[in-house]
Amino acid sequence: MYKNILVPLDGSKCAERILPHAVHLAGRFNDGLILVHVIEPHIDYYVSQNSHKFEEIKDLSQQIKQAKAYLIELKDQLEAEGHHVEDQVVHGNVVRTILRMARKLDSDLIAMASHGRTGLSRVFYGSVAAGVLHQVNRPLFIIRAEDDEEQEWMDVNMYKNILVPLDGSKRAERILHHVEELAFRFGARVVLLRIVELIGKSSRSHATLSGFELENVAQRFDGAKSYLAAIRGEFREKGIKAKAVIKKGPVVRWICDVASSEDVDLIAMASHGHTGLERVFYGSIAAGVLHQVDRPLLLIRSRVNT
Repeated sequence: MYKNILVPLDGSKCAERILPHAVHLAGRFNDGLILVHVIEPHIDYYVSQNSHKFEEIKDLSQQIKQAKAYLIELKDQLEAEGHHVEDQVVHGNVVRTILRMARKLDSDLIAMASHGRTGLSRVFYGSVAAGVLHQVNRPLFIIRAEDDEEQEWMDVNMYKNILVPLDGSKRAERILHHVEELAFRFGARVVLLRIVELIGKSSRSHATLSGFELENVAQRFDGAKSYLAAIRGEFREKGIKAKAVIKKGPVVRWICDVASSEDVDLIAMASHGHTGLERVFYGSIAAGVLHQVDRPLLLIRSRVNT
């Protein structure tokens, strides 16, 4: 399913925290790893006078040399553990280069940490986050990494509980194929989540809703129950353990709360859907989800016009 996993690295320990996940996924899917180090050009490289260019190019050459040595060391370590690994050092804008290399190398999964040095950390914060998710046409596997965390190589029991937020649309359901494959490979239980947003501002409580609004919420809640029951039944018919959870209120808050209460170790969802889920991946809410959860996220971009 994930025949080539592209792993962008920048030399930092934070960025390396994706490696246990990438290695584990590659092992279960018998896939290869492609380690990519993107060297982002300095702004003054483009605006400096000719007298400054030689120094800049010399500095770039040194960066490339160091990056190659760094990747070769990681590659040797991973190959000694039985993994097939390629390494690439490239120069350019971080976001555009990651996407270009994924296309060029026919990678069908990009796995990376949300922190690192300046280049990689920008990928998931501010306006760049929306740009990456808007442009990418392959799955993204993202973890949040902190400077003070210790590196741990995961055991064979990772991804035992997978949370799958859905909104009733075919777009959101595009994640289900990925979830099925992961559940089979890891023997995972699937937690299907449907969130019924309250009419108007998400912060409103039931006490402030009119009778008509309460009836509307109740109808949507009943519809959500039937919807999840059908999907849960399909999973169970395939031998996959599945549970349905329905909540009322803010989408992002409930995704994070259910991830904690159900002790999930992976959240898998599509980047499009109806209004609620679509907002999760664009603008400031995208960074908010990643900031609030300490679980990996598997995100796919759905193009279905439904």
